[in-house]
Amino acid sequence: MFCTWHILIPPSIIDVDSQTTLMVDEGHRVKLECAATGQPTPQYTWRSDENRPIRLRSWQQSSVNSHTLEIAQVSRDHMGVYMCIASNGVPPPALKKTKLEVAFTPLIKIRNQMVGTVNGSYALLECFVEAFPPAVNYWTHGEHRQLEDNWKYDVKQLDDGYRTHMILNITRVEPVDYGLYRCISKNDKGKTLGVFTVFEIDPNTPTRKPPVETFEVYGQPPPPSVMELPDCEPCVTKCDPTPLCPTTGSLDVSRVLSVAVINASGLVHPSPRKDNCMIHQLGKPVFQRSSKEEPGAWFQDAMSGSSDHRYYATYASDTNHFYEYADLASFRANNYSQKHELPFPFIGTGHLVYNGSFYYHQQKTKKLARTEFAVPRDFAEPIDDMAHSDGHYLYSSELGYMDVMADENGLWVVYSSMYTNNTLIRKLHPGTMKTEYIWNVTLPHRSVGEMFIACGVLYAVDSVTSPSTQIRFAFDLYQNKVLDANIPFSNPFHNNSMIAYNPKHRKIYTWDKGNQLVYPILFGTIDMGQPEQKDGIRR
Repeated sequence: MFCTWHILIPPSIIDVDSQTTLMVDEGHRVKLECAATGQPTPQYTWRSDENRPIRLRSWQQSSVNSHTLEIAQVSRDHMGVYMCIASNGVPPPALKKTKLEVAFTPLIKIRNQMVGTVNGSYALLECFVEAFPPAVNYWTHGEHRQLEDNWKYDVKQLDDGYRTHMILNITRVEPVDYGLYRCISKNDKGKTLGVFTVFEIDPNTPTRKPPVETFEVYGQPPPPSVMELPDCEPCVTKCDPTPLCPTTGSLDVSRVLSVAVINASGLVHPSPRKDNCMIHQLGKPVFQRSSKEEPGAWFQDAMSGSSDHRYYATYASDTNHFYEYADLASFRANNYSQKHELPFPFIGTGHLVYNGSFYYHQQKTKKLARTEFAVPRDFAEPIDDMAHSDGHYLYSSELGYMDVMADENGLWVVYSSMYTNNTLIRKLHPGTMKTEYIWNVTLPHRSVGEMFIACGVLYAVDSVTSPSTQIRFAFDLYQNKVLDANIPFSNPFHNNSMIAYNPKHRKIYTWDKGNQLVYPILFGTIDMGQPEQKDGIRR
């Protein structure tokens, strides 16, 4: 008599990551797959991680029993986390989660397109926006005038997933406030405008019954929701593979092992910092204007206390000039007041306007150049150990070799070396451009998307192409130590060519695929503990 033995093995899903993310355009086909090993052979069940029902054609199910889940036309309503459960009666079951993100052009619904009011009263305008990736939203009056949040215009934005409620309350209405208003929503997929008309009501007109609430829709509505059951061979042969979302980069803070402070002859440690602030949080990006030039840079004078309110911009297609704009309105309308010709062409986007001078990397050289506005004079200071060719770029974006920065403490330059992969930082005298001090930080600069300095702290942004990324590295240049940082950062249009801090306005300026944005900052304080000492060397 023989006995047959069966080895029982709990299920194990064949996947390295317990959760993956897929991003697809709305209307495309999506196929979620799950494969597991185990004895007996596992059975599969797909559920929504939020316990939402799964729509199958004209009906709904709480779960789908199959190793694949296929959506013929994915819609924004399908966004969420889907969980595959593999079980074979041997505990524990195996789980795999897939986060599904659906990209689409903003859709705007507006309530009561015609808004009547009287002088001295108010007008309330509301836009209901659906957009993913998250959009930049703003209001305009007339043809081009962008509205700011102030005593006249109360601007609010309430976010709920991919839905945003935009509210504009116009207070103390005057005759100049009547006319055409637009709520504008813009993301990497497109731009949508909702239109209102604010008109005057005769105050002597008898009160009438409020009109029936209506909605006007602008933009492309979602496709009809159709979900097909899996294992349909004709579908499999037609479907293109679904691309994965971009990752957030490869920066590993643990790789920053030490800091060597170069104390060369004639260099002295800079004077004490002027403010011990540290960034705790960034606000949502605020749209300023857009340009046809995808790579570029824009800035205002970064010197604290400067009375200069002009705007400046450079364009990758014109490396011999930088453009000056009289004010924000001129900048938004792209009406420059002066086109400055440079004595030397520039390279990259890491430029700066500071105390009435334009600082930039002189093309094909190791020199930092400066052009003054008031009395046209030009200077150039060599950065002897700087890379300037042969692809030794500063950042992963590969746009340049030098990044000129300013903060509350003065002028800095971060650059790529010819001899090391470390990040080199110099503190400069803004007038003479002579080096005051040099830091050699063992941070591989090509592993990050961009850097900036604020309050004497060097920050590194993981990626300039991922829509959602992080600032996971912060180095205090005055205490020579790494600070804890885990600050979410967004690239709404997936292609940032410039990220810069302006100490005068205490905001982050970016140039994201031709869109100029500003990020508000919430500051905290830095722990002013003593720098770590080891073997008599400051690290």
